[in-house]
Amino acid sequence: MGLFGSSKKRSQDAAAVITGAGSGIGAATARRCAELGCAVAVWDIDGDAAARTTGELVDTGANAVARTVDVTDEAGVVAAFAATTEALGAVRHLVNNAGPRAADPRPFAEGVAMAAGSMQLVSETFLAQDHAPGASIVNVSSVVGAVV
Repeated sequence: MGLFGSSKKRSQDAAAVITGAGSGIGAATARRCAELGCAVAVWDIDGDAAARTTGELVDTGANAVARTVDVTDEAGVVAAFAATTEALGAVRHLVNNAGPRAADPRPFAEGVAMAAGSMQLVSETFLAQDHAPGASIVNVSSVVGAVV
């Protein structure tokens, strides 16, 4: 049984937030969630990238919305959850995929704090909400995030 159950039926009417979904692993995850029948919130710090991914999903008939979100900003995360819930209903699944690009020049410790801190912030905000049984959180990390 996979993340969203053994069939597409179990994912229908479920909303999923995917952070860092403007490109790469996040965009691929958003596409797969949509294929499984989830309504998808495409969150990315790059609003244009989020809009492109969302456009691709909508073109296939998916229910998807784009949100420009800096996942290190608490007020922004809270506002994005509120807007997502208003647009798609209660969020059942969270995929924490956003993180600093490996190619961005920053000290290693700062990058780790940013990635882990944002996962904690987004997860705690998600957990503070009401969700249907079977809710899930998936945390993603990749050392080749700038390659895909």
